[in-house]
Amino acid sequence: MECLEKVDPALRCALCKAIAVGAQLSRRCGHSFCKRCVAKLRIHDAMTEQRVNQGFVCPIDQQPITQGLLIQNKSVQDQVGALRVRCKYCGCGEPSVAPDQGESGSSCSPKACHSPRTRARTHPSSPSQSLTVRLYEIHADVCTHRPVQCPNSSDCLTLPYNQLKEHLTHCKRARCRFSVLGCPEEGLLEPILKHQEECMYQKGLDSSFTQGVVHSFQPRLDQLMQQMELLTQRATQLDQKVSHTLESGHAFEKIMDQIKVSEQEPPELEDSTEAELSDRDDILDFQMPFTFKSKGLFRGHQGPIWALAVSPDERVFTGSSDETIKCWDVSSFACLSTIECKQGVVHCLCISVDGSLLFVGTSSGKILCYNTSTFQQTAVVNVGESIISCLAVDENHLYFGSFGIIKALDLAQELKQAATTPELNHWVRDLKLQIKQQLLYSASGVNVNVWRAGSLQPLKEFKTEFGSVRSLCTTFNLLITGTHNQNIHIYDMESAEHQGKLVGHLSAVLAMTHSPGGQFLFCGGGDGSITIWDLQCGLQVQIISRHEADVNALAWCGDKLLSVGSDATLRVYKFMDMRPRVDDDLQLSGN
Repeated sequence: MECLEKVDPALRCALCKAIAVGAQLSRRCGHSFCKRCVAKLRIHDAMTEQRVNQGFVCPIDQQPITQGLLIQNKSVQDQVGALRVRCKYCGCGEPSVAPDQGESGSSCSPKACHSPRTRARTHPSSPSQSLTVRLYEIHADVCTHRPVQCPNSSDCLTLPYNQLKEHLTHCKRARCRFSVLGCPEEGLLEPILKHQEECMYQKGLDSSFTQGVVHSFQPRLDQLMQQMELLTQRATQLDQKVSHTLESGHAFEKIMDQIKVSEQEPPELEDSTEAELSDRDDILDFQMPFTFKSKGLFRGHQGPIWALAVSPDERVFTGSSDETIKCWDVSSFACLSTIECKQGVVHCLCISVDGSLLFVGTSSGKILCYNTSTFQQTAVVNVGESIISCLAVDENHLYFGSFGIIKALDLAQELKQAATTPELNHWVRDLKLQIKQQLLYSASGVNVNVWRAGSLQPLKEFKTEFGSVRSLCTTFNLLITGTHNQNIHIYDMESAEHQGKLVGHLSAVLAMTHSPGGQFLFCGGGDGSITIWDLQCGLQVQIISRHEADVNALAWCGDKLLSVGSDATLRVYKFMDMRPRVDDDLQLSGN
């Protein structure tokens, strides 16, 4: 196939540089590889393990890649599947070629190329409609111009499928259908058909021929028996692994039972944390026991919701792959406005410190700016060719991350570039600002970098070594990362030492936020769940399973927790204090 549009570098295989069809992501380096390159890692002989540990090296950062490190990259697969292409054999998908030229032109006719069931899905209905990569996989199997091999002999040249029938009538290598039993007859099709009516091999086969045929299959039978023995051994090994997994599951259930019955009060905060909290009377943390209950959901987007932002006046903005932004009132469960961006998928949102401006990062490499009061667009800035993957803002600068780069834009100078980082060689997955300390944290590949806000001067680097980092969270003294390998890792912000990990999700940890006081951590995963953790003791407090797909972003709106996901919903959870009320205690003591 030939692509008809410019392909983003992020949609190409890191190894062969071709379009990453069937893209799979390495959990070690964060780069994507096409299914052809991944096929090199697969075991050629299912009964041997000679190539299990063999792989290749990522050409970008020289990290070794093996089969066990790869997972499906749904985001790249969806974007690659929507690319417009042209079939190199018949011309289907070319906008300038009409789809009804048939065999006489360069394009397949719908009637000849496809059955009625598949024609509507795989063939453009008009000259201006193009074939996509996703539909090309179906089209390639039914294209009348696809190259095929003559079934009579491999010595014949390959030819278009629509010429195969005529070729078979003139092919001189047609064989008798009893050739498998030893008939040597070969020639043109018509004489061979007449020969088959009288072929001696079709009836009354004597035992010598039968024994010869059986004997010819004996080596293959012996090979299959050996393979069966190896399969039995592998099955025994897998059974042992399953038993070990079940034992781990029982241990996890015991831990969960301990969490449910635990009545231990949370330890007191350290002096340094208390000192910071005493300066901010508006920040109070939750007190155990508590729970978060679902209070409702918003529907309206026609595709996955990737972005979430809350204004100071508690209006909620969501961005989706349907190229729209919606503004919601959480208290009344109403949609206040819908903004039609038409600049590509909305991947990220953020609101200025004073709440007057909404910044939007899109898949077209553009940043859009809207007035949050009038919902009118005030600026469009083209900052690159790759997807804008994350945004952050302080009083003076807007920061954005894309493929291998972070840039700062000056808010006072119409979003002109103020600073940029060195090349990072990975997607920048998340940005977190600590405004008081003037620090910017970024997640890129397996590393977390710390930059000076404004100038983007590099200050520190956390080499996580626990898988590609997808989300970040910073508290008063902790740096927390959510990774592709389903775990949450905690680091001391000053020493950069690894403090431990939290295990609970069944897929990548895609979003994180902390409670107002920093004691509790809220994580959203690709398994559709939200987990709540007590960072003081490292125990899981609650699991919320409301989304039907990935949880892509989390945010606070007062004491309400908000989440958005790939199921195209915005969900609201209300904090519920489960501590006994004073009135209840008085009533009990009176009785």
